[in-house]
Amino acid sequence: MKNLLISFQNNTDVIGLKYIHSYLCENQIDSYMLFIPHYNDGDNDPLAEFIIGLEPTVLGISLMSSEFHAAKKFTLMLKKAIPEVIVVWGGIHPTVAPQDCLNYADYVFVGESEQVYLDFLERISKNKSVIDIPNSGYKSPDGIVINKLAPLNENLDDLPFPEHYPKKSYILHNGKVIKMDIPLFERYSRYNAKFYSLVTTRGCF
Repeated sequence: MKNLLISFQNNTDVIGLKYIHSYLCENQIDSYMLFIPHYNDGDNDPLAEFIIGLEPTVLGISLMSSEFHAAKKFTLMLKKAIPEVIVVWGGIHPTVAPQDCLNYADYVFVGESEQVYLDFLERISKNKSVIDIPNSGYKSPDGIVINKLAPLNENLDDLPFPEHYPKKSYILHNGKVIKMDIPLFERYSRYNAKFYSLVTTRGCF
């Protein structure tokens, strides 16, 4: 099973998504990253072609509120092109407005999600139920369900450091999805990738 993580931010300094990617890779999940800076409708064909070729079972999108409309348009396109793919939204906007996000995503994750998202992927790979996973939400026949939050991870040493230049990463550049290389990474990073971001506490600060 393959997992694809997507960012719509205009730079590659998405430390939260990199934490999840590193955690999944450490736990033998075949995870990939795709950076989509400056998304527009004209990018749909190359993006769909890349994702169809990659064949991910689950696609996770991290978004802030300012990226909601891009994620919405992208998800609608994706569901039309690849209806079988499972689309999960996480990040700041799904955390503060999960009900709005579930109009488009199959599932949302709220709060910190490294361990619960890994549990989600492992259950999907084994065709097991995911309806009781903490921090997750979904639409049921009876309405929207938002599960209780898991206890916060009090020991950040349990998590691997995210890679500044993540392996198995791709980027949309000049209308094409191409494998990330050092020049592209430097071009799309803040401060030309000369600084390494790290987290000493969890949450927005």
